[in-house]
Amino acid sequence: MRLRRTTALAWLVGAAALAGAADPPPGWMLKGSDPQSYEMSMDEAAPRDGHATLSLRSLAPSQGFGTAMKMDPAADFLGKKVRLSAVVKGEDVRGRAALWLRVDGEEKGTMLAFDNMRDRPLTGTFDWTRHEIVLPVSSQAHRIAYGLLLGGEGRTWVDGVTLEIVPDDVPVTGGPKPPANLGFEE
Repeated sequence: MRLRRTTALAWLVGAAALAGAADPPPGWMLKGSDPQSYEMSMDEAAPRDGHATLSLRSLAPSQGFGTAMKMDPAADFLGKKVRLSAVVKGEDVRGRAALWLRVDGEEKGTMLAFDNMRDRPLTGTFDWTRHEIVLPVSSQAHRIAYGLLLGGEGRTWVDGVTLEIVPDDVPVTGGPKPPANLGFEE
């Protein structure tokens, strides 16, 4: 069975319009180490494929980060690999932007897998580009959290967010890196 969940941002346009443009779309929340310095909103002025997109922008200089995030139960993904993919656009990103994906255990604070694109940050101004993260979901997983983060200043947009099961041969993008130079040759 191939399970695929797509967050259709186009569907959210109507709900965001009813709630006010600065309100988060249903199921999404603004979090991070400094969320008060960021704003998450639906942006009809920066459409992609004719639909509004989700925007995350800095309101003030910040040493922390803000994230537009969503959390889903892990039950449908246990023992599988999942891929988070989306298209992202950025304007004047000073700091970094990135997709991120985290697999949580049942106990609060238990992180089983994580990738925030730390080794492949998005910076500056860039047009719509597809990015993806692949992680294993342990049989002990309880929740899957994911989203778009912005650290520092600038503005980002995201669309076409998809969380799907992928075959076992798809390489994982995050997690611990193997030790390097154990033989002292480098």
